[in-house]
Amino acid sequence: MRVKTPEFWYTNNDDTLNIAAQALRPLSFIYGLSHKICCKAKKPYKASIPVICIGNITAGGTGKTPTALALYDLIKDLYGDIRPCFLTRGYGGTERGPILVDLERHKSPQIGDEALLLAEKGPVIVSANRAEGAKLAENDGYDLIIMDDGMQNTRLHKDAHILVVDSRKGFGNGLMLPAGPLREPLQAGLKRADIVQIVGSGKAVMLAESTLHIRAHVKPRGDWEPDSSKPYIAFAGLGHPEKFIATLEECGLSIVGWHPYPDHYRYEDKDIKYLQNLAAQHEAVLITTEKDAKRLPEDMDVEVLPIRLDWENKEPMIALLRDVIES
Repeated sequence: MRVKTPEFWYTNNDDTLNIAAQALRPLSFIYGLSHKICCKAKKPYKASIPVICIGNITAGGTGKTPTALALYDLIKDLYGDIRPCFLTRGYGGTERGPILVDLERHKSPQIGDEALLLAEKGPVIVSANRAEGAKLAENDGYDLIIMDDGMQNTRLHKDAHILVVDSRKGFGNGLMLPAGPLREPLQAGLKRADIVQIVGSGKAVMLAESTLHIRAHVKPRGDWEPDSSKPYIAFAGLGHPEKFIATLEECGLSIVGWHPYPDHYRYEDKDIKYLQNLAAQHEAVLITTEKDAKRLPEDMDVEVLPIRLDWENKEPMIALLRDVIES
């Protein structure tokens, strides 16, 4: 069973920190120690093709998958002849791989929702063992790997790291799991990042002037035309679902119901019937995210919010690609 993100991870209230986070700090110490031992014990596989990792150092969603999709488009724009592929572990799916995703055959219970989204853009390899996934990419003749998540994965060498951070959440209370949201020590993650990408207009992320960072924004695709005259009931299973509802409200939609679920929530028949009954009672339209739609029945009547990621200044990303690809 998946759980919702603990509120105390992102609070500055000292009392809350003392009660909840401090009680979990011994477990955070053990987590951090095991991570350090793991990093030193394993020698990563160095692929013959470049590997660009898009990751984060906090648990929960920050915008990695939209970044991976945008990076794929940028690579194809700059280097039309290059054959990039995505590499993901297929979070939420049962398939361990390595396998090349086939949209005709694979569904979210097997490979997860993120792999399905990526596969609509380009080739995707799902592999719990990232090194084995990279070997499959080499054998299949791909020229570059875009690794969606896996910044803390020690099996595969990365030629570049893009660290994605949510501008409103930042790094939370600065503590490691489970007392806080950090997957690794903050300074270690920042030191390894070639670019820190801050998603959104929030001001929770404070970085040293020497840290190369860019700002990006996730927004609805330009071809999306919602019916603002209708009421909507929104639902989503995300790490930070409040971002989804905020986007809908910014689009001017009338939201008469809002139902957040845990991240990567696997909807059951009872959930779907409940949402459909609510929509019927309010004569409303159900609306959800692209990721959630991959975990719903294909014949379910639901509107999907299509999104894209735009960089305020993509020149640093272009420079990174040139350095990785042309060096």
